[in-house]
Amino acid sequence: MKMVISYKGVSRHLETPFALCMGMNDLDDLISTLQSARAGMIDSTYGWMRIDPSHPSDSPPNTPPRQWEE
Repeated sequence: MKMVISYKGVSRHLETPFALCMGMNDLDDLISTLQSARAGMIDSTYGWMRIDPSHPSDSPPNTPPRQWEE
């Protein structure tokens, strides 16, 4: 699995395996968010989604993500 995360204007490329640690309620929220995003990706093979609705779209467009180690 490959994904890109964005935080405070910095994008990072992330590949599995990796681990997440979160509480049950946060996991339920994440699952719900991912299911909703997937349902909306009818005509697209990839795209950005906000995991927390308060997160701004702060990743500069057309900027390649950094590797996690950078």
